[in-house]
Amino acid sequence: MLHHFEAVLPELPIVAEAWSAAFDLARRAHARGVTIPTTDLILAACAGRHDVNLETADSDFEFLDAVR
Repeated sequence: MLHHFEAVLPELPIVAEAWSAAFDLARRAHARGVTIPTTDLILAACAGRHDVNLETADSDFEFLDAVR
């Protein structure tokens, strides 16, 4: 399955703006009393910076969409 993902999923660089967005998302979540895993913060921020959608069943991403 991982080989399939490697072949079909794009690689997006984690640019400086994505790191800043991840820090901001963490701050907003923390202000609401929620701790989000670092990997989820980086994925959400990177996707947002590159204007791509994430396919996920993880409720952390739903929360992150709400706090953006």
